[in-house]
Amino acid sequence: PIADEARLAHIEDEDFESLKPEFKEGAWDFVKWVHAKAKPKILANKYISPQMLLNLAMEYTEQINSKETPTVMTSLDRVVQQESQRIMDDLEVDFKERISDLIPQDFGFMTESGQREDVDLKEVFNNLRLDAMKLIHTSLSQILSVDEIIQRYNLFMKRSEEHTSELQSQ
Repeated sequence: PIADEARLAHIEDEDFESLKPEFKEGAWDFVKWVHAKAKPKILANKYISPQMLLNLAMEYTEQINSKETPTVMTSLDRVVQQESQRIMDDLEVDFKERISDLIPQDFGFMTESGQREDVDLKEVFNNLRLDAMKLIHTSLSQILSVDEIIQRYNLFMKRSEEHTSELQSQ
């Protein structure tokens, strides 16, 4: 990967771009091969992301270290719960940021001619919620049941309505 043996001993400190072109090409070929061969991990009919797999391994390790017998389904349920909560938290932050980006404090926009144009807040919020519903479905459909997705969506709707009410009352 590198000609200088002193630098080779600490290759992890080297910038990837400073490595020999043949090595970089081989590394990229290996990464492509791994991605082509890697199959999605499925446990109890739920797709397990790499982060979820890591969390599951940590759950098992914790249980073994505390001299407990790992319980696959309980651990899986906890990991799925954590992952779905992370997704929902990210979605809520994104929703609030998008509202802030779209709507100025006075709830109006200036047109090209310099005229103020009022914003139909209800339409803006409904469009954002529709986008959120699609994201909830695509993000959670592989790890949650339909009933659980509906519960998450209803909770999101409640929180988004609270947030939009706060904005409208300002």
